[in-house]
Amino acid sequence: MTGGNEDLVNDDVTPIGDPAITLRITDADRRRLLEQDVRRGLTDAHKSLPAKWLYDARGGELFGQITQLPEYYPTRTEAALLAAIGPQLAAAAPAHAIVELGAGDSPKTRQLVDACAAGGTLERFVSFDVDEESLRRSTRELAARHPGVRVEGMLADMTSDLDLLPGGEGVLVALLGSTIGNFLHDQRVGFYRDVAERLQPGSWLLVGYDLVKDPAVLEAAYDDSAGVTAAFTRNVLVMLNRELDGNFDVDGFAHDARWLADEQLVRVGLRARGKQRARLDALDLDVSFADGELLHLEVCCKFLRNGVEGELAESGFAIDGWWTDPSELFALCLARRV
Repeated sequence: MTGGNEDLVNDDVTPIGDPAITLRITDADRRRLLEQDVRRGLTDAHKSLPAKWLYDARGGELFGQITQLPEYYPTRTEAALLAAIGPQLAAAAPAHAIVELGAGDSPKTRQLVDACAAGGTLERFVSFDVDEESLRRSTRELAARHPGVRVEGMLADMTSDLDLLPGGEGVLVALLGSTIGNFLHDQRVGFYRDVAERLQPGSWLLVGYDLVKDPAVLEAAYDDSAGVTAAFTRNVLVMLNRELDGNFDVDGFAHDARWLADEQLVRVGLRARGKQRARLDALDLDVSFADGELLHLEVCCKFLRNGVEGELAESGFAIDGWWTDPSELFALCLARRV
């Protein structure tokens, strides 16, 4: 669905920890896919890199800082909303198993599990993530917090490894943080359909959606006054220099975040400050950028309820719950597999 993530799959599924961690991605897989994505993306007429390469160790730290910035409302708004609706959510979706995709170390994971465990039906929690360190840490913390819940981790990619979803009735799949906004329309519908194929009727999908709003608010959220988001996007060049023996001039690129009203998304990338050339010795690859040329890194789509409802309906889901904060910045949507 996105950027050839199917190439991450390693068919040797191996349990590697306690709580149980299932390995589906290896370091060799990551390296192979990085080289493939960089060679393809930096030789294309419209240069791009998949957004996942923003999140090395330093990128993860910087994103954590971004979530605390005054301009960046999504994380705190979704967390407050999840805390407020917890009992309603547990009543509407009395799940026996929760699967959170891209869980990481988020406090929202604890809020979700706390709410559903308090409902008395939760028996199992499965965390999907591509970062082994955060996966191990978060599953251990949850196992200690909820000793009556079977906690498991999947070191796996949510766009290619959904065959690992548990079967049976009463499963709730959660995708929080408006991660769904990184997918364009066809990718979203494909993802919903992939999930629907693996859920029995009556199971649920919980998704966080960042809503369409004042463009000034949106652009500020992705281009903060302290420059943390700019450091986050430029860090991808630091990663390329380190991992692929590159010599990108990091300061030769400016952070670029723009609201595209017709497409209802914020486009995020790096724009060359003057002509730029770089060498990636590990790939035997030379790359050049014209003055002002964009390296595309991410789309952050924004949503309206009617659009969400239509996409879910064509994918086999019906909305059972829709909750927003008082300012209607963000929404949590509970959809049922029909």
